[in-house]
Amino acid sequence: MYQIIEIESNMPILDYNGNLMLFDSVNDAIELIKELSQKTYKRYKPDVIVDDSWKIREQKRLNSGEYIEPKWVNYVYQKTTKIDSLTQKESLDYMMFHKEYLYGSSDDEKSKWTAVNVNPEHFLHVSNLEKTKIAFTVDPQKGMLDRQTQMNVASYLVNHCNIDNDLARYIAMYHANEYSTSQVLFAESANDIANVYINGPDSCMGGLDHHRNVKKDDEYYSKYQGGSFCQPTRVYGDSDFKLAYLKDRQGKITARTLVVKDSLKYLRIYGDSDRLRTALKDMGYSQDYDAMLGKKIKKIWDESKDEYVLPYLDGIQTIDSKSNDTFHIITDSDFDMKCDKINGLGTEYNGFYINCYECDDEIDDSDNAYIVYYGRNDRRECCSYCARNESFRCQSIHEYVNNSYHSEVDSESYAEWVAEDANYCDFQEMATFSECYSVICNDMGMIRHCSENVIDDFAFRCRIDGEYYHNDLMVIDEWCLEPRYINNEPNDKPENKESE
Repeated sequence: MYQIIEIESNMPILDYNGNLMLFDSVNDAIELIKELSQKTYKRYKPDVIVDDSWKIREQKRLNSGEYIEPKWVNYVYQKTTKIDSLTQKESLDYMMFHKEYLYGSSDDEKSKWTAVNVNPEHFLHVSNLEKTKIAFTVDPQKGMLDRQTQMNVASYLVNHCNIDNDLARYIAMYHANEYSTSQVLFAESANDIANVYINGPDSCMGGLDHHRNVKKDDEYYSKYQGGSFCQPTRVYGDSDFKLAYLKDRQGKITARTLVVKDSLKYLRIYGDSDRLRTALKDMGYSQDYDAMLGKKIKKIWDESKDEYVLPYLDGIQTIDSKSNDTFHIITDSDFDMKCDKINGLGTEYNGFYINCYECDDEIDDSDNAYIVYYGRNDRRECCSYCARNESFRCQSIHEYVNNSYHSEVDSESYAEWVAEDANYCDFQEMATFSECYSVICNDMGMIRHCSENVIDDFAFRCRIDGEYYHNDLMVIDEWCLEPRYINNEPNDKPENKESE
């Protein structure tokens, strides 16, 4: 059932007896709207009458298994910490148990746990389009139109369930591991990781050499490079890292990146960066070189060179090799070795003295000089404190950039000269590298721009003229499921409708 709303007053139209005027179809309402507009010179729109039929439909979908309720909805969570046995550093963690765990518990015990309280009228479920996301019904009006909104798990928990960011990220990581159908593959053993590097994208640590005729395998490093006796990336095996990678249909490895095991963070991507970045983002991952701090890589000693086997590290390139007999620890303080060579061997750090460009303090062998950009072609050396606190990591050039040149695009940090190529989404109020479309937002033709990533949440494409319009201007004809702009006359009305 439909009613007619007078747009200026936002009130429904009544008949001569003061009763609400109801229509069986949206087209019946539109016919009267045409008459009213000519007589009153006011603007009207059809409005769906909400009843409980949509709830019955959605509940049936849950009961039948067409919708799958996320498992994490039925768990409770408690914040805790975990201590690395080697570094003795604490990091945030969570305990999670099924709600049944608290049955019969005291109120005091229950208060120590956090439950995810989902609005039952959202009919929350794992998205059928992208399993790493959720979908839900925003409001009864959308329910009547059978329109569900897809959203990232963490965003939903923060915005609709009053869950803090840390727990939201933890649950999002659990969801990604549980439901991901992505083709992202992971290697964890030394042999598997070395194999991906050897047969994957070309770089200083893997693929083919600069002549493109020799693979950078164990023999290459011992013979051609005059370096380590084995493939240096073997140190990542059974460590705090694993390797994420993609294959194409022919089985060729097309992209790779290191991932920090206990977080949703990855480092530099090699190869098909767009495809792997999108796949990891859908799984809840983001890029963050600082996640390397305190992480462990295996020690491998090269007896012939009397040195440690160490790969070129992207990001933090300094390690503590003395604290443990089995692992190196990646650190930016109290380090004794650097991992900035491409021959598969580490170099002993002897220390140096320069002054930090930002604070002018002396940088000695207990610190590390960081290269920080103060413009597109202006590079300066800074101490670790200033690099961490007065600059940011640009997600495009993968270097530190002074905060004065910071721009945010797609909720990530970029140098302003990189962000010059970004678009702006008025609906999200943020810059984005995604394509943006013009959306007509009212009858006066006001234009706003919307990212392709969220266009379905705010706008629709009119089947009559192909333009995007705000969802408030949508009408669905009873003979066609494709929407149109309310003031565009349909040109596809069936003949039997024309004669009525």
